[in-house]
Amino acid sequence: MIGSVNLLLLAAAVSAAVPSPAQMEGKTCTEFGCHADLQVKAVVHEPVARGMCQPCHAQAQENTHEFRLSFPKEALCQACHILTLKNHVHQPVQDGRCLDCHDPHQSEFHRLLRADPSKQLCLKCHAEDPFMKKKHLHGPVAMGACILCHDSHSSWKPKLLVAQGNDLCAVCHEDTMRRDQQARHLHPPVTGDCEQCHDPHSSDYPQQLREESRKLCVSCHEDVGQRIAASPIVHGAVTEKQQCQNCHAGHSSSLPTRRGTRVLDTCLGCHNEERPRPNGTRVANMAALLKENPNHHGPIRQADCSACHNPHASALPNLLTEAYPELFYAPFNADNYKLCFRCHRSDLVSAKDGQGVTEFRQGNLNLHYVHVSKPSKGRTCRACHAVHASKSPAHIAEVVPYGNWKYTIKFDATANGGTCAPACHAARTYDRTAAPPAAQPPAGAKPAQ
Repeated sequence: MIGSVNLLLLAAAVSAAVPSPAQMEGKTCTEFGCHADLQVKAVVHEPVARGMCQPCHAQAQENTHEFRLSFPKEALCQACHILTLKNHVHQPVQDGRCLDCHDPHQSEFHRLLRADPSKQLCLKCHAEDPFMKKKHLHGPVAMGACILCHDSHSSWKPKLLVAQGNDLCAVCHEDTMRRDQQARHLHPPVTGDCEQCHDPHSSDYPQQLREESRKLCVSCHEDVGQRIAASPIVHGAVTEKQQCQNCHAGHSSSLPTRRGTRVLDTCLGCHNEERPRPNGTRVANMAALLKENPNHHGPIRQADCSACHNPHASALPNLLTEAYPELFYAPFNADNYKLCFRCHRSDLVSAKDGQGVTEFRQGNLNLHYVHVSKPSKGRTCRACHAVHASKSPAHIAEVVPYGNWKYTIKFDATANGGTCAPACHAARTYDRTAAPPAAQPPAGAKPAQ
């Protein structure tokens, strides 16, 4: 009984609050306090601000406070707002779903949008799209500011883009693109289409790359990819951290092959500490070695490690580009010294007469020939020389490895030669000015007439 009384009281109160058609005569819907709350936000739809509800709402039945839309919902807005649509139309616009994005009465945002267009609006529909679930989001995507790249209603460009190709990227990245265009060495995709390498929405890889760095690069640089795939030894810089970007700038550089720094500086950026090899040995701290040994090998002086080492991968030890004997002794074969003979004359070791060929000679006798050019147990270059740098002239090493043992060469240079006292023989001195032995005439030879 008490509940019934309450319901009757509630119905009477509602009836009293709703004005009759007679009371509404000449007045707007907001003047009785019923819909005044539709005029309180920052942006009010003009008909609402004027209390003109009739353009959108029509009385369903005379003498009742029941209303229906004046037009079907999907055609309601077009009664006043005629859009000139381009050939690519946003699906909600195509379907007449204007109210998905716009509030018909009032809003805190420009153009009666239901949310901030630079933050939440587009995410009301697109928050669950697959690209929103990836690790690295493009800044505008993360913010929901899709309108930076896409037109909200329609566009002449596919995907509702406001511009195409690199012109679109330049809307935000103009400074970067101008700097790239001024660089001496420009990556071809930079002049074509940024989307060739970058996903404009998101990626599981840094910088919205479409693939991990190495896979992306070798999709164009097939020769490098084939070398990496076929080689037993792959440079750690290709597989670690930023991969190709450890050495190369992705867009542009003032240096060839888009290096960030000259070759030597790039290499020493990693080789400034001992680094392990897969076989358990360690690569020397090259930065320290070069600092402590002032006599640098020619390629080091020219800051070009790639003269001897392939920067990507190789079938040869230490990523060498050509053959170089690994052991202390080796039968002489010019093919085993291809690396050295790319710069040095092969007769440095193959010519017995060293005049004009080498400073390492006794008179004219080429002492390189004596040491190296042997059918068995020829001493290889590494038996005497440091391949990167040393404290002695001619890159003579101080200490030479011999199996698990190391011995000191003890080389002392003189004005016309030098003295060498390695463990393989007693101290010996050579002199470039020494006269060769006098030639003896053959037995039975007669003086010339």
